[in-house]
Amino acid sequence: MTLKEPKIKLFLLFIIISISSVFSQDLDISILTIPSELKEKANAVIRKEQITIEILGVNKMNIKREIIVTVLNDAGNKHTRAYDFYDNTIKIKNQEAYIYDKFGKEIKHFKRSDFSDRSALSSNDIYTDNRYKYLNYTPTQYPYTLRYTSEIETTETAFVNPWKPISSYYVSVQSSKYIFINKTGIPFRFKESNFLDFDIHKINFENKLSYSVTNLKAFSSEELAPDIEQFTPNVKIALNNFSLVKVEGQADDWKTFGKWQYDNLIEGLDAVSEETKQEINQLVEGVKSEKEKVKLIYEYVQNKTRYISVQLGIGGWKPYPANEVDNLGYGDCKGLTNYTKALLNTQNIEAFYSVVWAGSKKKNIDEKFASMQGNHVILNVPLENEELWLECTSQVLPFNYLGNFTDDRNVLVLQKDGGKIKRTVQYINDDNIQKSEGVFKLFEDGSFSGSITIVSEGSQYNSIYNIDNFDNAALIKYYKSYWDDFKNLSIEASKLINDKNEVRFTQDISMAASNYGYFVTDKLIFIPNAFNRNEYVPKKYKNRKLPFLIQRGYTDVDTYVFTLPEDYVVDFLPEAIHIETKFGDFHMSVIDNKDGSFTFDRKLAIYKGSYPPEDYEAYRSFRKTIKKNDISKVVFKKIQ
Repeated sequence: MTLKEPKIKLFLLFIIISISSVFSQDLDISILTIPSELKEKANAVIRKEQITIEILGVNKMNIKREIIVTVLNDAGNKHTRAYDFYDNTIKIKNQEAYIYDKFGKEIKHFKRSDFSDRSALSSNDIYTDNRYKYLNYTPTQYPYTLRYTSEIETTETAFVNPWKPISSYYVSVQSSKYIFINKTGIPFRFKESNFLDFDIHKINFENKLSYSVTNLKAFSSEELAPDIEQFTPNVKIALNNFSLVKVEGQADDWKTFGKWQYDNLIEGLDAVSEETKQEINQLVEGVKSEKEKVKLIYEYVQNKTRYISVQLGIGGWKPYPANEVDNLGYGDCKGLTNYTKALLNTQNIEAFYSVVWAGSKKKNIDEKFASMQGNHVILNVPLENEELWLECTSQVLPFNYLGNFTDDRNVLVLQKDGGKIKRTVQYINDDNIQKSEGVFKLFEDGSFSGSITIVSEGSQYNSIYNIDNFDNAALIKYYKSYWDDFKNLSIEASKLINDKNEVRFTQDISMAASNYGYFVTDKLIFIPNAFNRNEYVPKKYKNRKLPFLIQRGYTDVDTYVFTLPEDYVVDFLPEAIHIETKFGDFHMSVIDNKDGSFTFDRKLAIYKGSYPPEDYEAYRSFRKTIKKNDISKVVFKKIQ
C-alpha cells in the first residue's frame, strides 16, 4: 500500500458519510432536488403549494393551505406567506411551521402557540377588528426551507380565495395545486385568465374543480412592465348564493350583485337631521345650476369633515349612517361618500355610491366577473349633460377632480335597480399639460436672473398642488432640490395660485443663479433648457420579454427668452429637431432673434399606451434622443 491509499480511503469514507447524511434528510425538502432552471433569477422557490377550499354551506367555508418555500436569499423572505387573518367571522383552527436547512434537515418547529398575533391596522386605519397570526422567524442562514400549514373556517362565503400560482416576480414554482370542493349544490361561477401560454392541468367534476401546474420559471421584473397578474394564470371563483357577516345574498351578474350591495350595505343610511337639511337649503338658496349645487355641497363636506379609516362591521363594507358622520364630523371613504350622497338627496340630486380599486397603478373592477371587489368608494353624480366624480375623503382636492388615485378605470356603481359598470374620468395626453414661460437675462460671468411661470393641469396638477401648503423655507428647499443643476440658485420671490375651479396650478418664480454658464477659451457656453430637462431613459435589456406600459400620457410646452450679455453675439445654436413616433412627439428649436436675444422652444408629448416587447428598443431610442437634445448647448462670443 502506498502512502496515498489511506488518504484516498478516508476521503471516500467522508463522501459516503456525507451522502448518507444528506439522504437521511428529506430530499423533497432539500435544495438538491430543485431543478436548476427554477433557481435562475429566483429569490424563492415555491416547492409545493396546495390550497383546498370546501364549501360546507351558504355561510360556512373551510380553507386548508400547505406551502413549502425555499428561500434562496434575503429578498426571498417576504414570499414565505406564513400567516393567516382572522376576525369575528374567521377562525384559525390550526397553524404549524417547520424550518429546514439546505439539505432538508429540520432545524426548528413552530406550534400554533408560537405564532405572533397582531392587529391588521394599516397606516390609514383608526379602527379595525381584523387581526392576523404570523410566523415571526429571523433566518440565520440561506438557503432555508419553510413548510407552513394552516386551516381556517369562516362564515364569509362572499370571498373565495383565487388561484394565483405566480404571485410575484423573482419567484419560481415547482408545484402549485388548487382544489375547490362544493357538495352543497350552491351554483358557482369561475373565470380563468392567461392560461394560453402555460401548461395548466384542470379537473372539473360536478362538485369539484381543481387546477395544477409544475415547473414555472421565475419572471424577472422589467421596467414599465404591467402587474404580473395581467399575464400569468389565475382563476377567480364566486358563489351565486353567499354570506357576508351573517347577511346572505344571491347574485350571478353585476346587476343583481350591485342590487344586493345597495339593499344590504347602503339603503336606509342616508337620513340627516332637519337642522342639517335647513343648513343645506340655505347653502344652495338661489342657485339654479345643479352642478353648482353639487359643488357647494361637496365643499361643505370638505370643510365640515375629516377622513379616518374604519374597518369594522360588515367586512368593512358598510358605511356609518349619514347622521352619525354629520354629528361626529369624520368618517372613512364609505361614510363620507354616503354622507355626501345623503346631502345631495336633500336637494333631489341623484348620486351613486361607487366601488373602485384605488391606487396610482390603475386596476379595474372586472366587468366580466361579478364578485366582491374594490378597496375604496367614490361618488358618481350623473347630470343631464355631464358625469361628475367626487373623491369625498379629501379636504383639498378640487371639485370633480379624481387625480391619479381613481382615474381611468372601471368602477361598480350601486343603483336602486342594480349594479352598473362605469369608467371614471380619463386624463389623457394633452389633458395632462404643463406650460412654462420664462424671461431671463444672461451675464458675462455665467450667471443669470429672471422669472418663470409654470402652469400645470390634469395629472400634472396632481403632482404639484401639494406645495401650496409649504412654508417659504420648505418651498425654497423644494425648488433647489427640483432644479439641482443650479449650484447657486437663489429664489428671490414666488407666488402660487391654486385655481380649484379650473383645476390649474400656477407658479410664478423670480430667481437668480451664478456659475451656470462656463467659458471655454473666449466662448461662453450654457444649456438653454435650464428648467425642464427630461433625462429619463428606460433600462436596456438584451432580450426584452414583457410588454411595457405607459400609464398616463402628458405634454410639456416650454418657451424661454434669453437676453445675451452686452457685446455678446450667438456663435452656435443647435439644429432644430422634430420627431414623431407612436410613443410621442418631440420638438425643440433655438432661434436667434437678431436683437441681442434668443428663444428656446420645446414641446414633449408622451402618449398613453400598451406596447409589445419588440417596440421597447424603439421607445428607448426615442427617450435617448430627448435626453441628448435636452442637454444641447448654445455658444456665445464677445464682439471684438
